[in-house]
Amino acid sequence: MRKRSNLFFLLFLPAAPLAIFLLAILLIRVPLPGLPAPMSQARNLTAAVTAGVLGLCYIIAVGWFVTGLFRGYGRILDTTLQEQGFRVSNYLFFGRLYQGKIQGVCVSLSVLPPTWWKPFQLNLRVARAGEQPGDGRHWLAITRRCIGTGITASRHRDSLVGSFLGKQGVKRVVRRLLEDPRAGNATLYVRASCLWFYCHVSAKTNPSAVTEWLKSMIGLAHSLGP
Repeated sequence: MRKRSNLFFLLFLPAAPLAIFLLAILLIRVPLPGLPAPMSQARNLTAAVTAGVLGLCYIIAVGWFVTGLFRGYGRILDTTLQEQGFRVSNYLFFGRLYQGKIQGVCVSLSVLPPTWWKPFQLNLRVARAGEQPGDGRHWLAITRRCIGTGITASRHRDSLVGSFLGKQGVKRVVRRLLEDPRAGNATLYVRASCLWFYCHVSAKTNPSAVTEWLKSMIGLAHSLGP
């Protein structure tokens, strides 16, 4: 259904302005019953008003469709996460924010649809029991390159990441997250009590992939701290 509506929109984009232009020419030049003489000032005014009204309707229709399209992309996880008891709210107009608690772990997941300069973005934050996932600063990034060559974190935060990745099974789960082909340009950020998984996905991403990442992040959250 979505593909059909998108195809109709692509056809509508060039066809509607052309139809408005042709209608304006017809109103100006062609004799029509009940209207002033062709090429007269009154006829030109009629054509201008008609084209202006139709043009405004065209702009409103395009804006409505594009807004709905972007909002629809932002809602691809609604059904899956609502079934798991997440609270859902709008996020930065086009996006969605999902918040909840699973196995004692606080979860915050935000989805932002693509824009002209950024791809589809997914931010998944988890915090161990008693903590709240937040934005904040002082996150330490773990990338695919770090996993492949060993962590080279800077200064006092070496011990935090080293301790986290040194726990049984943690490095294997982190590697699986970062190397998942469905999570383009994935990065895992670490703090003492929180984790933040950031990746680029697409509108075709299966919600089951996000469920897998969520389970992995919840497991990692239990490994935070001493």
